[in-house]
Amino acid sequence: MNFLVIDGEGDPASPQYMAAIEALFGVSYALKFMVKKGKGVDYAVMPLEGLWYSAEGPSIAKIHAFTLKSGHALSGKHHEICLNNPSKTAPEKLKTILRQPMK
Repeated sequence: MNFLVIDGEGDPASPQYMAAIEALFGVSYALKFMVKKGKGVDYAVMPLEGLWYSAEGPSIAKIHAFTLKSGHALSGKHHEICLNNPSKTAPEKLKTILRQPMK
């Protein structure tokens, strides 16, 4: 499966994050229309995911400690899933799901 990814770090409300997401959307839709025009295949652009790490350090440290203490091993980078739009939500109301792959 082919996919596009933006990888970065910092505040999800930052101009850098917004520029990265705009670039991801722009490229995704440009590819969609190129494939539609060139091959006659239309498809829906799936939800986009960016690997963008914010200041969740203390929470991630707790997750890592719990994972290791429970006898498991960390397996890859953690994921932060923003549930609301940082450009339209006050910073104190942002909601994020943190996931850490483990073995």
